[in-house]
Amino acid sequence: MITQILEKVDTLTQQFVFNGYQQLANTYAPAIYGMVTLFIIIYGYAVIQGYVTLSLAETSKRVLTAGFILMLALDWATFSKYVYDLFTITPDEISSVLMKSTPNSNFSDANGVDAALQQTWTDGMNIAIALWQRGGMSNLLPLICSVAIYFLVIALVGIALIALIAAKFGLAIFLVLAPITIPMMFFKPTREIIFDGWLKCSVTCALVPIFITSTLALCLTVLSDFVVEIKQAISTDTLTIEPAGEYALFTFVSVGLVIIAADMARSMAGGFTTGMSPYVARAAGGVAKRVAAKTGSLAAAGAKSAWGKLTSSLSSSSTSTPSNPSHI
Repeated sequence: MITQILEKVDTLTQQFVFNGYQQLANTYAPAIYGMVTLFIIIYGYAVIQGYVTLSLAETSKRVLTAGFILMLALDWATFSKYVYDLFTITPDEISSVLMKSTPNSNFSDANGVDAALQQTWTDGMNIAIALWQRGGMSNLLPLICSVAIYFLVIALVGIALIALIAAKFGLAIFLVLAPITIPMMFFKPTREIIFDGWLKCSVTCALVPIFITSTLALCLTVLSDFVVEIKQAISTDTLTIEPAGEYALFTFVSVGLVIIAADMARSMAGGFTTGMSPYVARAAGGVAKRVAAKTGSLAAAGAKSAWGKLTSSLSSSSTSTPSNPSHI
């Protein structure tokens, strides 16, 4: 079930990114070429004004950069090879390697995320069913533990699926916007405001499956001892409430660990930031300096004017003659 859900999500997102990328690239190709032209004009103006030294190395670097950005923004083959596969296939490969490197791991070469979630679901449901079968109207404790484990496993797998699918959908949306966001690398302000934020968000979405899969693998390693004990007790019909309660407790802990793992992935990539903080800080600093300078100049001018009026008044009063009292 879980494998089918994730396969449908992967197929849907792949088609969405492919179709959306092609449509945006075709629609905004004239604007992208216009940005390339503007980039060349600005570079030529900087060379003429002496801001940039004209050299073969500098010119080659800028031309190659412009060409690579143009290919990433308009050519699906290049984008798929250098960007799409990096953000979609590489995390799954890393997850599979980490799953198989976990102590006491018995995972196959299947996708790491699918294997972790599927084993979590299968073990939890088997234990819940076994406890339910041992319970009855005269023995309610196994029934209560069975229901608790059932809902805890649903919560654990459900939260993990929500985080994974949200990351996959988010990554698909970010990647489909590549024809618009990648050309923002041409200019420093747009690179800091738009492209850096797009890159951070894409990396965050790509890291979420790795962190969740690794967390599930470690949780399954801890739960494996309880699972083995419970399976042996089920086979000998000696299942007690103690191992089932321990399994339920650590399943509850695993729910919190999965939530924390998703937060760790976001914090590692810098979170869902826009990348505009340095630019805004510099702009705000410049405005503050200009305001301070303007305020200071106005204050100085006002003080100078007031001082001039005061000295003028004093000088006029000191030089004036008193009235003649002879008419009294």
